[in-house]
Amino acid sequence: MNDLSIYFHIPFCLKKCNYCSFYSTIFIKEVKDKFINSLLKELNLNLDLLQNYNIKTIYFGGGTPSILEEKDFEKIFLFFRNKLNLKNLKEITIEVNPETVNYEKFRNLKDFGLNRISLGVESFLDRSLKFLGRVHNKEKIFESFDILRKLNYKNINLDLILGIPKESLKEFLNNLKISVSLNPEHISIYSLEYYKDSKLYLDLINGKINSWSKTKERDAYKKAKAFLEKNGYIQYEISNFSKPYFESLHNLNYWSGGEYIGFGPKAYSFIKGVYILNGNLQFYINSLSKDKYPYVKIINLNKEKLKKILFILSLRKIDGVSISEFEKRFGKLNIIDKLNEYKKLGFINFMKNRVLLTNKGIIVGNEIFSDLI
Repeated sequence: MNDLSIYFHIPFCLKKCNYCSFYSTIFIKEVKDKFINSLLKELNLNLDLLQNYNIKTIYFGGGTPSILEEKDFEKIFLFFRNKLNLKNLKEITIEVNPETVNYEKFRNLKDFGLNRISLGVESFLDRSLKFLGRVHNKEKIFESFDILRKLNYKNINLDLILGIPKESLKEFLNNLKISVSLNPEHISIYSLEYYKDSKLYLDLINGKINSWSKTKERDAYKKAKAFLEKNGYIQYEISNFSKPYFESLHNLNYWSGGEYIGFGPKAYSFIKGVYILNGNLQFYINSLSKDKYPYVKIINLNKEKLKKILFILSLRKIDGVSISEFEKRFGKLNIIDKLNEYKKLGFINFMKNRVLLTNKGIIVGNEIFSDLI
């Protein structure tokens, strides 16, 4: 049986962040209860499919999945325990807003099998957190991290945002120093995104705020990379650093072209070379109330397009792509000439049978990926 990762998109937030996209909605208990019922129906509709795979990782994302009650998680975990073989399950992750962490709840979640936490820190500057519309402050981050450690969670990721307007390079690097002082197993650094329907995007195009320049972002990234590596964190993907053996198994499956199935509104799946997209929350609940799959899009890419997407995903990994293994799985690569052009520019290296980004190439990775696609 092939391996499979499972992703749950939990579409609820405590409040609408200034940079949030349309994927999430404000938490309303009645809507949440309908959503949980729909989620269980979707799981049951896919039971036969799930039984044909080795489930390796489960990931709760959002939104703010930690907003759900213990009874909601219990229903989901009972489905897996009662109906599926989980002997190959290695990792269960949940994205967590610091404001939602309390001792009893996360003790019980640990008993359910949760073994990895991704804490949405964003910044240790209260000014920046307020600017982003986050509900937590710096002290809440420290408090929640302390609770998780007291509960003996041994695999914690801290998410940081690079490029917050009005935050200086020095302040961003100080956020990084504070993060390292907490000694988490994993640190992720993501550039701030300006979603088209967000308040931040409107403020940007109306000239109320200024985004970081590419030069400033690249300088911050290079300094962050050097600092983290000096402090024992290994970069294994463009945005991700971990202590040895604490890489995100779930995300590694994505980057390696593995199969995954997404549950919940706006969740993507990638099964047997086909991408499937679920509809929004209202469509999702309405469809499942009629015992129908909540799909709004089934994407059968042509072979060459799919191959390029999977190759680019794999190239995000710092150890690059084994050309022979990739071609064995997906067919012959037709972009070797283009890769050789980037090699001449110093952005790409060939090492034995592997192709990988150089340090210079990592900095401009997104531009390279756009060109290769």
